[in-house]
Amino acid sequence: MHGKPTYKELEQRIKELEIETRKHRALADAPFEAIFLSEQGICLDQNQAAEKMFGYSHAEAIGRHGTEWIAPEYRERVRTNMRTGYEKPYEVVALRKDGTTFPCEIQAQMIDREGISIRVTALRDITEKKEAEQILKDEIVRRRILVDQSRDGIVVIDQDGKVYEANRRFAAMLGYTVDEIQHLHVWDWDFQWSKARLLEKLRDVDDAGDHFETVHKRKDGSLYEVEISTNGAVYQNRKLVFCICRDITERKRSEEERKQLIQELQTALAEVKTLRGIIPICTQCKKIRDDDGYWQRVEQYIEERSDVLFTHGICDECAKRLYPWYEDES
Repeated sequence: MHGKPTYKELEQRIKELEIETRKHRALADAPFEAIFLSEQGICLDQNQAAEKMFGYSHAEAIGRHGTEWIAPEYRERVRTNMRTGYEKPYEVVALRKDGTTFPCEIQAQMIDREGISIRVTALRDITEKKEAEQILKDEIVRRRILVDQSRDGIVVIDQDGKVYEANRRFAAMLGYTVDEIQHLHVWDWDFQWSKARLLEKLRDVDDAGDHFETVHKRKDGSLYEVEISTNGAVYQNRKLVFCICRDITERKRSEEERKQLIQELQTALAEVKTLRGIIPICTQCKKIRDDDGYWQRVEQYIEERSDVLFTHGICDECAKRLYPWYEDES
């Protein structure tokens, strides 16, 4: 048995208790979370963050049931968790004194205090977190719509050449289903490059990207020409290559037809020479004056300026005039 404590010992113990009380109060008021102490659902204490978050003064909070800080549709869930001593985090909608609500995360822990079970509950306002999650979800939906509605094939390939993700258009271009395309590697459809060369291109591509043309092989073995734009990025410590694939078979065919037509026109133009403008001709001998002022025979002038060749003969009128006896003999 210990003897009665001296006055100094009691005074020292009181000081220690005061220091410990201030320390616990400081720790309770420091977090951004609202912290409540409750027994059988009834509030025993709250920290300053709780007063700021919900609007109840310390005096107003004491004696209230914990579900009064919770929106009505979530109160039964909170009661059940209080009753069963549930200690894992969960989300509910919280209710302020002024009637406004906000999403919050609750996590509680049971502690023993001089034989009494006390529930310590922390509530965190997760409005910003929820807003960020919604923005992220909206962005994912927007990107998915853009990808799925794209007229070009889009495929994401990992650093090992395997399909990470692909849109419906890309699968349709190759004649596969979206599920089938997930099990393929880039060399299963690229007809132009070897496996080693394709892996090299995947390693080399960076965020600056690349642009090239190649040939793809469909599931049925048929081939088509394709134009590809790529960009590389690291996602979760894994390199991914984003590829936009455009079927350029029709464009190539049109370009080839255009080249052929131009070639045919150039050939035709090379075979044709045209005389244009005013030609000065003598009214008597019918010679033509060229650009240098010399008079040339008509056939010479034309031959030099076209691909026409002349053969010579005599017309009936000239034959009568020059050779009248030939007609009489005939």
